[in-house]
Order: sequence, then structure tokens, then C-alpha cells
Amino acid sequence: MNLGIQSGRFLCPPEPLAEGRPGGLAQFLVNGASGNPYGLTRLKPGDVIVMDAAGGGGYGDPLSRDPDAVAADVADGLVGLESARDDYAVVLDPVTLGVDHSATETLRRARLSMIGHSSTLPPR
Repeated sequence: MNLGIQSGRFLCPPEPLAEGRPGGLAQFLVNGASGNPYGLTRLKPGDVIVMDAAGGGGYGDPLSRDPDAVAADVADGLVGLESARDDYAVVLDPVTLGVDHSATETLRRARLSMIGHSSTLPPR
């Protein structure tokens, strides 16, 4: 059997807006290995196909996002605990999901100084 797909964003991620971050790349896997998303793929019985669409580009500087809003997104299952720290620089208690405001401010200041960003942190 042959599989033909027509998709994009395997090499160039979706563009962000207003100081956001680029979206995630699409991926096409056959039995755990990268497949060819631009042509026909010959499949055998039992092959496992994974196709992940690209994620949209972000809107706005994630370091300016209200930490309590990030915590609410984690509680609602929209953002993971690791993503809160890695993408938004928000430190949450892993049990209560409460914001550690002091640790969050320290982490955000460190990130801003590391990237030479000119924005300021939002008021608490």
C-alpha cells in the first residue's frame, strides 16, 4: 500500500506574532523513523504511522504573561508543568499548582538578562 500526504511545516515552523515564539514543527514518522512527507510512502502490513501537525506560532512575549494565568492553564490541562517553567518562566508548586512568585520573578529576571530583553516584568 502507498500513502501520499500533502502537508507542510516540516522544515519551517509557523511564525509568531507580537514577540511570541515560533510554533512547533510537523512530523511524519513510520515505525518511529522520519518518513518522507513530500512523496509517496510504501507501507507494509503492521507499519505504524504518526503524523503530528505543526503547532501555531505564539502571540505575545511569554515572559510577560501573568503567572496566575499560566497556573490556571496548567490546572486546566492546557499547559504542562514543565512548559510553565521552560516556556513562561513560571515556577509552580507541583502539588498545589500555586505560583511561587519569588522564584518566578528570579527565573524571569535571569531569562531577561540572558537574552538581553528590553521588556519589563509585569507587576504582581
